[in-house]
Amino acid sequence: MSNSLLSKDKLSEAYKRELKEIRNIVGKSLEQRRYTIVAEVKFINEGRYGTSFVTVFDEDGTEIQMKVAEQLANELEREKTYIFSGHFEIGYSEKFGALQFKPQQIEVFGSSFRTMQQQIASRELIESQYLNKYKDDFSSFMGMQECHVALVTSAQSKAIHDVEEVFKRRQGIVYSLYEVKLNNPKSIATGIFEASESGCDVVMIVRGGGKDTDFLVFDSIEVLQEIYNSPIPVITGLGHTSNFTLADQVADRCETTPTKAAQFLVDKLGQYRNESKYVFHEERASYVISWNTKSNNSRKGRNILLTIVSLILFVAIIILFTRYF
Repeated sequence: MSNSLLSKDKLSEAYKRELKEIRNIVGKSLEQRRYTIVAEVKFINEGRYGTSFVTVFDEDGTEIQMKVAEQLANELEREKTYIFSGHFEIGYSEKFGALQFKPQQIEVFGSSFRTMQQQIASRELIESQYLNKYKDDFSSFMGMQECHVALVTSAQSKAIHDVEEVFKRRQGIVYSLYEVKLNNPKSIATGIFEASESGCDVVMIVRGGGKDTDFLVFDSIEVLQEIYNSPIPVITGLGHTSNFTLADQVADRCETTPTKAAQFLVDKLGQYRNESKYVFHEERASYVISWNTKSNNSRKGRNILLTIVSLILFVAIIILFTRYF
């Protein structure tokens, strides 16, 4: 068996051999095709022989590796966006994939995709006056016996468990899950719309922590529009303390975590009013008042009757006395 294995081609050697064959066939053709790519730098790995390997991604999250001359690589910074002009070439190693991009020219484009998207969305927020939405103070929630929450998140989100544990601290809170894809702004926007039209008392949008790029969806205009247009209050609990989004700014209330969002609602609801208890006390009080009134009236009646009887007896005695004496 050992001899059989040794006689087989190694995967790495076979891969390299095929890459070399592809280079011979299409290498020159690829060099003649020029591309201009806008991408954000994710990682810079200094290589050998004056070449660095730079991992970049575009606004859709697609990652590729670039083979960058050391002189150009020295000008790059992580979490900044550049315009790369160059061509693709066939790689030399199975470790880095078949295709690599080799830029000949690099220009600064701007900050990270997240920052640029927030800047664009912020301008639209100001122009559309989304930040002027009336912020619900939730005072009307105080003492509600039942509160129905429309929970917008992924069905696999760990945040659901965190929210459930907090809701258990207060009777009368129930929730309906409006499942969304947390990496898809259109899905989130649709979920918020359906939740806001559901007849529930409040919409709560939650998700657990993650990378900064995971929260770009909550800066998208379609998500902000649905939060703004919601006819019922919206509470957000997205990620951790550092994950502040534009959705948080548009919502009626934002908390830094799903747990704190749920706790805010519990605190606002407070102890629920037991109306039946108040009705019972009122009826009992009414009965006591009525009974006391009847007792007083009967007492007065007896006193009047005794007075009349006494007068009649007194008059009778006087008549008998004057007749016989």
